[in-house]
Amino acid sequence: MEKYIKILEERARLSVNWILHDLRADGSLPVDDLGCYYKPIFPLRSAGYTAEASTLLRHTMRMFYREDGDLRDADGRKGSGTYANNCCQVYPNGWVALGAMLLGQFDIYKMLCDGIINLYFDEEIGAIRTMCYPEKSEEYDVVSAALCAEVLALYDLPRAERLCRFLLKMLDQHDETYFFSVAVKPFAVKAVADQKKNPYGWVDYSQPGPGQYYYYFGMPSVALAQIYELTGKAEYLEGSKAYFDRFLSCGSAALRAPGSGKSFWASSVLYRLTGEEKYKEACLSLMDYFCKAQRGDGSFLMPHMIEADLTPKQNYNLIPEYARWFFEVAAELSGRPE
Repeated sequence: MEKYIKILEERARLSVNWILHDLRADGSLPVDDLGCYYKPIFPLRSAGYTAEASTLLRHTMRMFYREDGDLRDADGRKGSGTYANNCCQVYPNGWVALGAMLLGQFDIYKMLCDGIINLYFDEEIGAIRTMCYPEKSEEYDVVSAALCAEVLALYDLPRAERLCRFLLKMLDQHDETYFFSVAVKPFAVKAVADQKKNPYGWVDYSQPGPGQYYYYFGMPSVALAQIYELTGKAEYLEGSKAYFDRFLSCGSAALRAPGSGKSFWASSVLYRLTGEEKYKEACLSLMDYFCKAQRGDGSFLMPHMIEADLTPKQNYNLIPEYARWFFEVAAELSGRPE
């Protein structure tokens, strides 16, 4: 696996160089948008640019942290994109919290974890609200739960386990055609008619294709595997494998989709833990896909995109995220004894 690890690290650093080119000495970026700020901290720190990552983290907190513990733009939005505003409002908070943890800046990590718990964690259902504003929503999704299980694992393991139990419960709520990512109170998955109002809410097994949101499987798979490693509870590992099997059941389209970067990471985690060949094969297939989409300057032009699509927000959505997955997968493959 050594040659793959080397390629992954080289590709990650290529994307980090793109970020560094934009980053100013005071930790600011050319666009004052939370959607551009929340992802780069983690890969910068992973690449060894600790001062730059720390400066960016502190600037991000100065710009976007609110007294109630949330991260918001000045107009109250979660950046200029639609996903973090309408479908997973805790997403920026989770990325910044993980960056702070990696930097060892536990004052900020604690502030953000407390904000996640106070604003987004529902004690009754044991899940994370999809939306906190304009009002506290009673919708709960698997990506929010998975991300926060990862974030809270070393801060509040009992809550992280509750989130994992929510993920296991969601895994059971499916049929042969759809996987539903959203639940409501009292616990029930959203009906198809409701999901059509929100295209982020479901995956259709019968019509897999590039537009499907395969990260619904990747994020929970990783979170469950991580909590398995912390607790030793086999049900979490089995749940992790079940989510990934659901991903694989979507066929070749899932291995060639921009949203499968999280499953890329999940495949490497499961390969390290189990040594099963199917996870290695999926990992290498996804690696090939993302490496081919990366350009010489470290940016990404996915097969369905044109040059005009690469707005600052889109670049800061793709480049730091895929840089992180390259680093994460390299670490996982390095941890698997040959």
